[in-house]
Amino acid sequence: MIIWHFHRGTPVVRLRRRAIDHDAVPLGLFSALRSKVSTSAAEQVKRILSTHTTLPRRIDRNHHVRLLAISSREGTVTYIDCRVPDHIYVGKKGGGTGAMCPDRPLNEHEEIEYMLMKYGGWSYPRAHQVALVAENLVVESMGFDAESYQAVMKDLIKFAEREPGPSPPPDPFLTWEDTQCTDDYHCDCDHCKGGTHAFGS
Repeated sequence: MIIWHFHRGTPVVRLRRRAIDHDAVPLGLFSALRSKVSTSAAEQVKRILSTHTTLPRRIDRNHHVRLLAISSREGTVTYIDCRVPDHIYVGKKGGGTGAMCPDRPLNEHEEIEYMLMKYGGWSYPRAHQVALVAENLVVESMGFDAESYQAVMKDLIKFAEREPGPSPPPDPFLTWEDTQCTDDYHCDCDHCKGGTHAFGS
């Protein structure tokens, strides 16, 4: 067993890998979007996701993914950076910490993001914010604290960005450059420092 330590001191443990099945839209997504975003955004998401059938996906952990995780161009694969641990230690909803596999929430994020961009014509930052809500709902359904989980993810993303690696996915839906903030939009990333693009057109 290998334990990784990151700059906030959060231990991340690598355990045996396991396959996961395709996930449906997480329970409570639309009500969460109504309360956190707007009713119109929730209805748009519901219409897109109910109109288009998602394809079964497989998880590929054999590549270096600078975005940490990304869909394949056809939406049948979720690439997760090969250096992402199979299990990470995060806080539990009831207190304490536990080891969880990040594959399910990362897969859910990529699937929702892909659907909104490909079939809804949404911009990346707009789709990304909805995908984060879905990702956090999956984390909470597994019994873990979403804020604690996202703190670990932030460290992993920073590591992947600093060390792109020599073996990127062969057919990514998006590249790292596609997701970076430009003069045309600003989001809530560290670079933008609290901008307000998230649900713009």
